[in-house]
Amino acid sequence: SSRGALAAIAGLYVPLTILVALIGWRSSFGAAQSVAGFLTAAMGVAVTALVSAYWHLESESHPRSLTESVQLVRARALPILFSLGLAVSIVLILGLTVVGLPLALRQLVRYQFVVPVATTEGLSGRAALRRSGELVQDRWWRTAFTLLILVGVAALINSAIQLGLLVALGGLPLWGYVAIAFLTTGLLVPMVSTGPVLLYGDAAGTKRNQ
Repeated sequence: SSRGALAAIAGLYVPLTILVALIGWRSSFGAAQSVAGFLTAAMGVAVTALVSAYWHLESESHPRSLTESVQLVRARALPILFSLGLAVSIVLILGLTVVGLPLALRQLVRYQFVVPVATTEGLSGRAALRRSGELVQDRWWRTAFTLLILVGVAALINSAIQLGLLVALGGLPLWGYVAIAFLTTGLLVPMVSTGPVLLYGDAAGTKRNQ
């Protein structure tokens, strides 16, 4: 089931949490925090790609398989990273200038489907960016508003959890808190990633039927 698959994807955070804890224990709180930050960003991309692959396989009229999803993401790993890196670079370069900030925001929303496109459509680089932009073009505000709600709700839930952990785990070493906070954040990532993937599927389906 889809819930089982999302739970399995969230379970990937368990060994990574152990890694963060070990680094914090053997090194320092700062090291644990840096590793947790890097892994949070990396897993955000990986989970989005996995969710995209999982729903894509269902759309191809055969039973969804998390194993097949992993295989698809592994095969498309370099195009996904290259396409995402290009998108991030463009947004950052535009955002470095005051004049370019509105355009950076525009492109940030237009590139929201880059990972699903690179994962499921066999495109990479500029082709993936163009395809994402085409899918968002007539629904920019809808996409931006939906993503804002998803991120906002996830941030509120995460903040509440972090505050609860801070109170409940007051005697825990800081590196231990970082590890547990990383794990709880990971439980929300599949939920947040599903939203953009479903938006992408809806946009792609509408485009095909036009």
